[in-house]
Amino acid sequence: MGKGGTGKSTVSALLGLLLADKAKKVMVISLDAAHNLSDIYQKRLGHKPRELRPCLYATEIDQEKMIQTYLKDVQTSLKQRYSYLTAFNIENYFDILKYSPGLEEYALILAFTNIIEKFPNFDYFIFDMPPTALSLKFFNLPFLSCKWIEHLEKLRCEINKKKEIISRVRFAGKEYEKDKILSKIRELKKLYQNVGKIFQDSSRTSVYTVINYDSLAVSETERIFNELKKINISMKKIIWNRKRIGEVFSETDNIFHSVPFFSLPFSDNQLTGFNELDNYIRICDLKISDFLKLP
Repeated sequence: MGKGGTGKSTVSALLGLLLADKAKKVMVISLDAAHNLSDIYQKRLGHKPRELRPCLYATEIDQEKMIQTYLKDVQTSLKQRYSYLTAFNIENYFDILKYSPGLEEYALILAFTNIIEKFPNFDYFIFDMPPTALSLKFFNLPFLSCKWIEHLEKLRCEINKKKEIISRVRFAGKEYEKDKILSKIRELKKLYQNVGKIFQDSSRTSVYTVINYDSLAVSETERIFNELKKINISMKKIIWNRKRIGEVFSETDNIFHSVPFFSLPFSDNQLTGFNELDNYIRICDLKISDFLKLP
């Protein structure tokens, strides 16, 4: 995460290379609509993951495609559950859904869950995040959604009681959900609870923030730190990118005293293409231990 232009994509690309060099199967995923990974790796990337070198894969998520997938699923679900509404030309109102608030962050959650479910044999996923505002909404969405869904679940159960609807039926020793709406509510609740647990589990998820020698970048990092802390997500490390000789960030000692710092030296060369990236790693003597401890 981090302020726009700090070099999040470059740091993601470098970390991907370091992990792949250790024979760790890794995928670098750009969730930022303004994708830069293709330019950095100098390889054409798309929505489908592509192998760039042994153990290293990369993809640039098509956010619009994920939104359309979600809207199509909603439309299909509504038609199946409420077929009687076709008499009211409900199909004419589906287009309004694409203007619903929260679609961008939900699309990113959908992409996140799809990646980790479809590729269980990978050792690491590196997510190159979008601008701070959207990233924070992304991390908050599971927890906010759970609060709303719990109220919906309670309300639906009350409705069933008042209507004297039997919401569950036992057959052959097993219990089945008869109320499809309540079943869907609980399905969504489980989805968001699982994603929230992944975010909060420091053994599974590490959040890195990239900064430059810039007071605005420091302020934004402070905001990220505080907002994540509210939902019990800890910041793993702050990466000071493009650090020049003699630059000192003294004010950060008080703000982020609990978060380790690591600096990446400024490079006169543009870090694009495998040759430049590999040379930078070699010249700076970068090691995977600078970022994380391998199990």
